[in-house]
Amino acid sequence: MNKTRIRLRVWIPDPGSGGSVDEDRLVNIEIKLAHQEDVLAALNEALTSQQAQITRLETLIDSLIERVRVLSEARAAQDGDERPPHY
Repeated sequence: MNKTRIRLRVWIPDPGSGGSVDEDRLVNIEIKLAHQEDVLAALNEALTSQQAQITRLETLIDSLIERVRVLSEARAAQDGDERPPHY
């Protein structure tokens, strides 16, 4: 299973930077948006990987079901040919 790491970027405005409050808020929003885009990309990658794994497992289950069916039919045919133990 792949584990995806998500980095959290925190921005703390520098009070001595001379920027306005609106500019600081805009920068903070842009940073949050960039973080959300990173998280969304990581979640999308995880979802894609999980869907591929589900598809592989479904194929494996179908194969195993078919194998059990064939073996059950072969066993039933074999059991039909045997004499009961009291003969």
